[in-house]
Formats: sequence, C-alpha cells, structure tokens
Amino acid sequence: AKAEATYTKVRTLEGKPMFVVSLDSNDNSTHYMQLYVEAKSRDPEIADAMTLHMPLIVARLNALFSSEKFEDLLKVEGKLKMQRDALAMVQGIIKDKTGKEGVEKILFTNMVMQ
Repeated sequence: AKAEATYTKVRTLEGKPMFVVSLDSNDNSTHYMQLYVEAKSRDPEIADAMTLHMPLIVARLNALFSSEKFEDLLKVEGKLKMQRDALAMVQGIIKDKTGKEGVEKILFTNMVMQ
C-alpha cells in the first residue's frame, strides 16, 4: 500500500500563495498569468525539504513560468508541457538537495491569464 499523499503549497517567503508573471506574446502585448502551485509527495522528509528549499524552488519556477509564451499556454498541450517542466525542475532540486526522489506531481490548482 502506498503512503498517504502530502501536498505542499509552493509559496514565497512572504506567504504569497501564487505566482504572477508577465508573458511574452506574438501580438507584442503584455499578458499576465497568475498561477497557484502545489507539489505532491508521499514522504514527510520530501515535504520538509520542499519547505526548507522553498526560496530556490520559487525562484526557479518563477524563471520557468515567465519564459513561457502566452499563445502556447492557451492550448492544453502548452499547459501540460509547462507542468512537466515544473515537475522535472522541482524533482531535480529535491534530488540535488536530499539525494532522494519523491516529488510525484506538480499541480496547478488555479490558473488565470489575461
């Protein structure tokens, strides 16, 4: 039997629960994205490592999210690719810092673009 899932909210040190980034677009307009993110794991040590290394995780995810193109994120495939990229990034950070794997999924629990 698998251990119970733990969900860690990815948030800034100030406690802001979301990312807000500007996105490049083909129409040369500035677009914005607001994104709430949670990480799923089943190991309490991984959840603790997520909290400990949250500033690094937030900084790297901020860079990832702000490098996306608005038009790509209008499609489901673009959102799924960004989710996979975020998962790989967080998994890499946790593996590097703890030597363990354990982040199973990155969930976008709310996403607004304008």
